[in-house]
Amino acid sequence: MNFEQAISTCMMKFATFSGRASKNEFLYFCFFNILIEIYAVIAERLIFGDTFSKYSIVQVCVGIVFLTPMLAVGCRRLHDTGRSGWWLLLIPTMFGMIPLLFWWLQETKPAGDRYNETQ
Repeated sequence: MNFEQAISTCMMKFATFSGRASKNEFLYFCFFNILIEIYAVIAERLIFGDTFSKYSIVQVCVGIVFLTPMLAVGCRRLHDTGRSGWWLLLIPTMFGMIPLLFWWLQETKPAGDRYNETQ
């Protein structure tokens, strides 16, 4: 899966928490999300000037827009490694991000077959 396919797949399945997502799909979408966040900060600084707030209003809006697609692709990526999407509940804890990052970077597991979408 290339970069464009990953972005279009994730945006078409923006609220689909069932099924599986390949490692490339997940990593490309994360990279795209980071690029969009950086672009939002730069655009706001150019338009409104340098502000003293820690978070820009445009960055917060972009984050809200991409929150559901990021959670959905993260859940589908966990399914691809044979784990339940409920593990995403570890995100609010700082220590919970360590196993999630480890699992997201693992290769596809046959145990993830039970999460395949049925037609």
